[in-house]
Amino acid sequence: MPVLGWKYNMDNIQAALLVGQISRIEQLWQKRDRLWRLYESELSSVKGIRILKTLPGLKHARHLFTILVPPETRDTLLWRLQEKSIGVAVNYRPIHLLKYYREKYGYTEGTFPVSEEIGSRTISLPLYPSLTDEDVLYVVKVLKEELG
Repeated sequence: MPVLGWKYNMDNIQAALLVGQISRIEQLWQKRDRLWRLYESELSSVKGIRILKTLPGLKHARHLFTILVPPETRDTLLWRLQEKSIGVAVNYRPIHLLKYYREKYGYTEGTFPVSEEIGSRTISLPLYPSLTDEDVLYVVKVLKEELG
């Protein structure tokens, strides 16, 4: 991130798609929630995976299903999942290590060690309304094999 700013680049086609989805927002959330709960139930006992919890009384957007794995295995695990056609990503990196914050504020590695530790452990698993239970179970199977 070279400059500080906001990402508001919705074009007309995206806006038209959004209008069609707004009326189905609860239905789409329900699908994501069901898949989320399947991930939770299947991964809760897997050694090496920590599932982030939603605080009681809150409704999570169910936008990304992010897990924490040991930092020494995270990048290899990402690679292996991608090799098996599983769309995983690292969505949460320590923002103080982005170019803008390094240059503007002089932040360096070690400035926020907790942020860095969490950032080195995150993997976002596939989560979208058209994902099937079988897809989730395949992701879980591969994770179990790789963390074995």
